[in-house]
Amino acid sequence: MRYDPSIQYKFKITRGRRKVTFICYLIVFFCGIFILYMEFKGLHEGASKTFIGVMAILIGGLHGSATLYHLYKIRRLFFELGPEGILDARICSSVIPWSAMKRFSIVQKTTIVVEFTEQFERSHLNSAHHRIMKLGNRVLGAKGRLINPGDFEMDFETFDKLVRDYARAHNSPAARDWD
Repeated sequence: MRYDPSIQYKFKITRGRRKVTFICYLIVFFCGIFILYMEFKGLHEGASKTFIGVMAILIGGLHGSATLYHLYKIRRLFFELGPEGILDARICSSVIPWSAMKRFSIVQKTTIVVEFTEQFERSHLNSAHHRIMKLGNRVLGAKGRLINPGDFEMDFETFDKLVRDYARAHNSPAARDWD
């Protein structure tokens, strides 16, 4: 399929994968509770089991909460690509202009990492939620925000080409040094 960079395209984000992800984190959370329960009942002993139980509760609880937030609090679950920029409800509630995108890179041939200008970060992405997400992305080795097309039921090659074409057509600074 050929896309025209002068037209606005909207891709609906499916909730199915997020539901499965939430269930997986819930399982991890309850496994952590079970491990700690067994530890405190004296059936299993050891600091490593306690550590594993606490980590399972933290990981399952924190990531499960974030996934649940995305499932039910973000009403506009879609991704728009157009002449003005990108609108991704998972990143920002307003359109992110092409001029605010400083750099694009690709992680593991499945995800696009978008780095924004400092001015845009300060003015639009300064909430506690965004700071936590940015910290999490840094821990994973990404310097920007992640956009994964898996939620759009679109293969990565098509998505990558589409974003590249739009960025180049609208003179985004990020398109100049795309990896």
